[in-house]
Amino acid sequence: LPQCLVDVPDALILRDMDKPSDYGRLCQLARCTGFLRPGEARELLRIKQVSAKGIRHGEAVGAVAALFAHALAKARRQKGQPANLFPWLARSGGLLHDLAKGCPRHEEAAGRMLCAMQLPCMARLVKDHWDLTIKDAQPITERELVYLADKYCYGPSFVSLDQRFAQKLESAANDQDAKAIMRRRQNAKNLETRLEAEIGLKPENLASKALALGSG
Repeated sequence: LPQCLVDVPDALILRDMDKPSDYGRLCQLARCTGFLRPGEARELLRIKQVSAKGIRHGEAVGAVAALFAHALAKARRQKGQPANLFPWLARSGGLLHDLAKGCPRHEEAAGRMLCAMQLPCMARLVKDHWDLTIKDAQPITERELVYLADKYCYGPSFVSLDQRFAQKLESAANDQDAKAIMRRRQNAKNLETRLEAEIGLKPENLASKALALGSG
């Protein structure tokens, strides 16, 4: 029969299980079924032929989101609370958030693409990164961290929320667009304030640090 090679972003493909140590490694990977680890996310970006520019931005957003997740998990553990956060998952979400860049409503398109790959949990991380709100009683998850991290990244470089949305206001076509931009800015600031209250650190300082480490 003719053979066809198919690229897949799945670390479980063709893994051998000949020894007890192999079994242990596969058990660890199996717990992540339904999610993509950062290496798998990068492979998906390659398969989908995302541009080098898009990959640099995704790496930046992933780095910021992962540092946010690390700081938030640490703060929760110090308070005796379950962390319920995985920095590697926040990084993967950041890597993939612009997977469908160039498509109309690219954040929703990326969500549909990941759902079609039977990765609804990954889709949840990226499909709302353009704008979202969170209720006071709702815990911050990797989804919200990816969203906020994206707002601090202009390409691979750091920008404050004020700078990010000032750029958008300058390009607003009319008053209705300007009002929508200001509403999205307030949503981002609300989450920034809430994250700062939880971790005891300014998120913009953490974002700047993550991007400086990435460029160093």
